[in-house]
Amino acid sequence: MDRLFESLFKYRFFLFREGDLTFDSPVSAWWLLPALALAGVAAFWVYRRRSSGPQTRWRRKLLIALRALSLILLLALLFRPSLRVSTHLPRKSRVALLIDGSRSMTLSHDSARSRWEAALGWLDPGAGSVLADLEERFQLQILRFDRDIREVQPGSNLPPTGTGTSLEAALSAVRKHRGEGQPLAGVVLLSDGADNLSRQLPRVLETFRRERIPVHTVAVGQESLGKDIQLSQVTFTPRILPGSSTRGVVSLTSVGYPGRRVSVEVRESGTLIASQPVTLNGSDTSQIVELSLRPQGTGLKHYTVSVAPQPGEAIQRNNRRHLLLHVEDSRPKILYLEGTPRWEFKFIRRALREDRNLQLVTLLRTSDNKFYHQGLEGEDTLAAGFPQTPDQLYPYKGLVLGSIEAGFFTPSQQEMIVDFVGERGGGFMMLGGRSSFDAGGYAGTDIAEILPVRLGDRDPDNSYVTDWLTFDPTAYGSRHPALQLVSDPSANLRQWRNMPPISAYNRISRAKPGAAVLARGGRGGRRAILLAAHRFGSGRAIAFMPAASWHWQMGLPHADQTHATFWRQLLRWLVASSSDPLQVTFDREIYQDEDAVGIEVAVKDAFFNPAGDREVEATIASPGTATDRLALGRSRGDYAGRFQPRERGIHQVRVKASREGLDSESAEAYFLVTRTHREFFDAEANPRLLQRIARETGGYHYALENAANLPQEITYADSPNSVLQVLPLWDMPFLFMLLGVLLCSEWFLRKRWGWV
Repeated sequence: MDRLFESLFKYRFFLFREGDLTFDSPVSAWWLLPALALAGVAAFWVYRRRSSGPQTRWRRKLLIALRALSLILLLALLFRPSLRVSTHLPRKSRVALLIDGSRSMTLSHDSARSRWEAALGWLDPGAGSVLADLEERFQLQILRFDRDIREVQPGSNLPPTGTGTSLEAALSAVRKHRGEGQPLAGVVLLSDGADNLSRQLPRVLETFRRERIPVHTVAVGQESLGKDIQLSQVTFTPRILPGSSTRGVVSLTSVGYPGRRVSVEVRESGTLIASQPVTLNGSDTSQIVELSLRPQGTGLKHYTVSVAPQPGEAIQRNNRRHLLLHVEDSRPKILYLEGTPRWEFKFIRRALREDRNLQLVTLLRTSDNKFYHQGLEGEDTLAAGFPQTPDQLYPYKGLVLGSIEAGFFTPSQQEMIVDFVGERGGGFMMLGGRSSFDAGGYAGTDIAEILPVRLGDRDPDNSYVTDWLTFDPTAYGSRHPALQLVSDPSANLRQWRNMPPISAYNRISRAKPGAAVLARGGRGGRRAILLAAHRFGSGRAIAFMPAASWHWQMGLPHADQTHATFWRQLLRWLVASSSDPLQVTFDREIYQDEDAVGIEVAVKDAFFNPAGDREVEATIASPGTATDRLALGRSRGDYAGRFQPRERGIHQVRVKASREGLDSESAEAYFLVTRTHREFFDAEANPRLLQRIARETGGYHYALENAANLPQEITYADSPNSVLQVLPLWDMPFLFMLLGVLLCSEWFLRKRWGWV
């Protein structure tokens, strides 16, 4: 079709698409208008004397039109119609050819070739090839890129070994060197589009667009790899207390295996410790699989999460992910305030008495302004009762309010509790009781904002109910870490169904949007909410409506520890996300070869405000004997730095923050460096990204099989160093054919109708 178009119109179609029509005549083109009008008058004059019968009129109009069109076409040719296009003079401009050399190019392009083999065939330097045509027209610079960029010679056949793809870095490097040698006329980007390292690609494309440097893209590879299963992401809470259950999610995608049942498995040192069956949807949409873990022992745990390779899978190296969990042998403090002596207070204290990883500090009000203290570290601690200032409350990671009325707290104390959860990141829980929730007058208070349930629906006088009902975990609650009595999900649900009923609770019927209802009680469609939780700011909040969970202990055998297990799990989850004054985080916990590790340290004072007057240093201990020191500088309110690991394995980062006149603070964290398989995740070809790059920079986009005309077409692409070229159109074969058709048609009709 292109050859036919060129034979009729002299030039290829893309030139008409990109060029501007003009007239290359010394006489102004405005004279063409009166000339055209004159041609019409002349055609009318020739046939003016013919009779005006009905049949004669339409014949006369047709002949006038044919004569007028012939004259108009002749006049237009006299004005020399032309096509004005931007072009590059031969060998006067430079084109950078960027070739993707990452490992994803080893994947299939079609049934017979890999992406790399297909690219090499297109880049054959022999005579008549695309590469040879480019070298005839431009000063050609061939660059190979993955994470970095380097120049190569024509015909180089180095295998694609790059462990990552950064289109952003490649384009930025080409642009920075555009001033060396010939001016840069454009960039030809040959890639599968599987970009996995770029972070600010839109900003780079905007620079190319502003400077009128077109990027012409050539897409290689298929958008679908056929059959494949990929573990896209594994997310767990990175730190837990010993003996705690933790629940995480695995994001899984699959293609070509609809309805197949597989297992997501978790292994530690090759030993299977957890497994969750899942039925694949096979539709290339993400599936979320929930996993529950209860690590044994303490310290750092390294797990692998995987799905067994299936027959016919295109890629098997994306079926596996690594996971780090730090089982931290610490003892966070929880402050428990109770307004009156009651059985619930006694049994909760008894449940936590043997827990060496939770420190429960209790304040029991015995009369006005008098409290019975237990678990305090010193006699002067909280001597005046409930904390009055943040520096007294913030050392605790959790706060539990028992049956105590809202009027007990001053407005400043209520505001402090809100900040304790939202700003400090502490955990907050309210227990059921005669002076809790609506019955305690909390509706409309600042503390009510923290709760995951809505207050004010019931009259305070009848919101506390004494009635027997069962505690039934919801479908979500039965899988929640706070309600894990045993590891096996089926056994856990059976154990909850066998729990004795409770006799008193606060009636709540509505949860706030986004809150998770973990348990209900009673019968019917609007059963009372007994346990709900949500995030509030940086912290967590739990509403536990039963006032007599101690019935569980009394109704079970004496040696049964279910009641104690429940309270330990619930309070461990409450404080699991509570931060420390010195907190070390990474941009991710799992890194691959050649990745740089981003270290961020948040330093807070006693009021948990950012402390910007510290000297912060990180000591990184590698798996071998190497130890590195890294000074961290201020960045967006925190301290940050980057470290380049030199070996694989688990690295320990110990951070020390010091200031003259203050004791130094320290914290530690861990990250893992593994063999890189990044190029085999999300490795489908991405021609849509390449189309976007070409569109936003003013370039052309091609599929590999349709890119033979690329050298000629980019010769006429607009750029700062292109020149205008005028291509004559008056001698197009099509115009002479059209003129012949018009004249012959008029002559034939005149002869046929006898008007000669």
